[in-house]
Amino acid sequence: MSVYYGFGLTIKAPLDLPELRSEPGESAGPCDVEITFGTVEEHPPYLEDGDRGFWVRGEQACYALRNVGVFLVSAGRHICVEAHENATEETLRLCILGPALGLALQQRGFLTLHASAVSIQGAAVAFLGGHGWGKSTMAALLQARGYPVISDDLTALEPDSNRVVPSFPQLKLWPDAAGALGHTSQELPLVHPDVDKRALRFSEGFVRDPSPLRRLYLLAVGETTAIETIPPAQVFEELMRHWYGSRFGPALLKSLDLRGHFLRVSNLASTVGLRRLQRPATLLDDLDLGETIEKAILEDLES
Repeated sequence: MSVYYGFGLTIKAPLDLPELRSEPGESAGPCDVEITFGTVEEHPPYLEDGDRGFWVRGEQACYALRNVGVFLVSAGRHICVEAHENATEETLRLCILGPALGLALQQRGFLTLHASAVSIQGAAVAFLGGHGWGKSTMAALLQARGYPVISDDLTALEPDSNRVVPSFPQLKLWPDAAGALGHTSQELPLVHPDVDKRALRFSEGFVRDPSPLRRLYLLAVGETTAIETIPPAQVFEELMRHWYGSRFGPALLKSLDLRGHFLRVSNLASTVGLRRLQRPATLLDDLDLGETIEKAILEDLES
């Protein structure tokens, strides 16, 4: 067993997790989350897409990914992994550090968003969007301009606070994004053996302490770079759409204290705010756009 650190938690695991920071000390000591391999007695039914399954009951939630494994998360403290015989270490790590850890954070009272975040002027700025919307690319672009990364893809806010906890020092980038930022695909490990996405790991340019959340941006593509106000009636809807737990279908939402969850999201909408950040689709073809985007964000934060 090795001990790691991420999302403000000590994590004990029986497999290498090179994405996480190593935590010095005795591995036999107490930890916040313990990962073990074992057998999950009740496998979940598969969702509409046919490749993912999920059930939730009390303090337990179970996620499955076909040909990878079943992940039983209990009380935010234990993740039992039943690995498929053909699963690779890369696919197991993706599920552990994504959906499984996302469920553990939810159980511990964190508010999780499908977003990447960087630190600007000592506060967190997060970029929301679905798969392939450019969250990681935006974070990498701003990191190259001197703004440290806080999280990638999964952004977690502390319970009862709008402070973002740092995840781990890695960004997942497609080869064109990595190349545009000066990295070759050969020097970066694959995130998944069947997907040509690369893991950019770094020791510098990463925030290690919680940061107050200053602004949320919903990514969009347009002809020019612009930041637009989203009507208040739509802000709550967009935040719920990009709540990280939405990937598990309606079952997880129904299991929550709905009033408390909706109040938390409403508070986030009213105190932090959500803007639409539009940028050209040619972002990687003209890195000077990074300066334009930086300027637009700084002007918006000052408004």
